Amino acid sequence: MSKRVAVPTNVVLEYWQGRDLPGVVYENTPVDPEHTDELTIALRSDEPDDTSDPRTPLFLGRPQVHFAGTPRALEAFGRYLIALARLETADPNPHEHFEDVQNADGGTIHLIVRRE
Repeated sequence: MSKRVAVPTNVVLEYWQGRDLPGVVYENTPVDPEHTDELTIALRSDEPDDTSDPRTPLFLGRPQVHFAGTPRALEAFGRYLIALARLETADPNPHEHFEDVQNADGGTIHLIVRRE
């Protein structure tokens, strides 16, 4: 069995900071991560595909979401997620849109990241 290890690290979180007035304007946001065009998402089925029948639904059973990226893209996106989690804002719906994330099946995906 593998041994679990903990590696301490320092992470610098970057934010845009401005006037954050409840119900009016929300200017406190994490800085968008770089290299989101090096992230890839694929949607797949947990079940084997039956391609012999064109009426087979896209997802049999439950869907799988594959999220991949280059080391620098994953690290930048990870820092962004930590920054979003720790964001101090009056915004009741902090979120961001990333439109250059690659679709494994071609083209791009409009990825919306939202903190609840």
